[in-house]
Amino acid sequence: MVGVEALARLEHPEYGVLSPSCFLSQVAKLGLMSEFYRSMLAKATTAMSLLNGTIQLSMNINKTLLDGPLYEHTVEICRVTNFPFEALTLELTEEQAYHLTPVALRNLARLSLLGVSFAIDDFGTGYASLEQLIDLPISELK
Repeated sequence: MVGVEALARLEHPEYGVLSPSCFLSQVAKLGLMSEFYRSMLAKATTAMSLLNGTIQLSMNINKTLLDGPLYEHTVEICRVTNFPFEALTLELTEEQAYHLTPVALRNLARLSLLGVSFAIDDFGTGYASLEQLIDLPISELK
C-alpha cells in the first residue's frame, strides 16, 4: 500500500451511512468547516500513525480552509499526532486552485515548505490550464 485518502462519512441512525454531499453544505453553513477539518485530520493522522511505514495520506480541502488558519491547524495536528508533513497530501479542486487569494497562496507556500504536498482533484473538469497552475506548489493532478 502506497497511500490512502481520508473520506468523511456520517452514520445516521435512520438513513445509514451518508456521503459528504448529504451533510457538508450544512457544516459549511454553520461555519464549522475549520473544526470539521481539524477533526478529520486528527482522526486520520492518528489512525495512520498506528501503521508501520510511511503511507501517504490524502485529504480534500476547500476554499474556506484555504482562506483560514489552514497552516496553523495542520501544523498543530501533525505535531500532536507525530505525523510527518511529507506524508500528507491536501487536495483541492481545479476551480479552487484557479481562484486563490493571497491568504490561500500563503497557506499553500508555508505548508509546501514543510513538505506537505498538494494535488488538483478532478483536473480537466473546469477551465484551468496547466499554464495557469505552473506557479503553484502542485505535485499531482488527478
